[in-house]
Amino acid sequence: MRTGWYSACIYTGRGSVALLRERIHNNRCELDHTSRALLQVHLRLASLMSKSDWSLIDRLTFNKATRTGEDSKASQLQKFTRLHKIQQQNIRTPKETVINLSGRILDDGLHSLLQKGLNYAVTPRNVPIEDLLAGVEKAVQSLPVESAEEARQETVRIIKSASKPRDNLTRTERATLRNLKNNSELTILPADKGNATVILNTTDYKQKINTLLEDSAYRRLTKDPTESTERKTTKLLKQSTLSEEMWAFNTQTPVKYPQDNLSLLQHGESLKTRNI
Repeated sequence: MRTGWYSACIYTGRGSVALLRERIHNNRCELDHTSRALLQVHLRLASLMSKSDWSLIDRLTFNKATRTGEDSKASQLQKFTRLHKIQQQNIRTPKETVINLSGRILDDGLHSLLQKGLNYAVTPRNVPIEDLLAGVEKAVQSLPVESAEEARQETVRIIKSASKPRDNLTRTERATLRNLKNNSELTILPADKGNATVILNTTDYKQKINTLLEDSAYRRLTKDPTESTERKTTKLLKQSTLSEEMWAFNTQTPVKYPQDNLSLLQHGESLKTRNI
């Protein structure tokens, strides 16, 4: 999906590749220049020294260069092996990143899907043109008229040249995701640490929510205070030293209602919860 950020990523990647190629080209040019200079020194020394002396020096320098190259190669291989071993020790196996507390047997397709994490961006089947246009229109509201129109035209150009995004899920994972959306008996949450994904029964999740809400720190509201809070906030902004454009921009931001979710902390076999 060739959106603005996607195109920027492509251009950035192409720029990095071009810089790498230029660096390789410069290094090869320097090596070629050095080889030519060494050849001139080699020929000059060969002409000034006797044949026996030159043969001895040439053999000693060649052996020295060979040993140096072998030592450097062995050092680099040892370093690579050590780093690779450390990385392998820090990598979790896929099933360790999925904590199953539902009591159900999870197949490999579900494990493969959940191990991607809750922040994994699934590519849509089609380019979400309406969402893109709505997002761009919201972003250009604070821009000058000419800049906003230029952004709109660029967005339309990118959308017209966009191709169908490549699916980043297998057929099995896509079917599993569809089944999870339709399964109201399971709830999937993030773990508190370790970037793990927790799957548990919805009844257990609701039970723990109710247990938390029984705390005296929470109370039921008699009415929705959003409109009253918006009016008070707008009044305070108008009375402040902010410019009219600044407080008008702040009041145009849609209100996001707070949500109370749970993060699961697993210590051994016990399960604890906390609000996030």
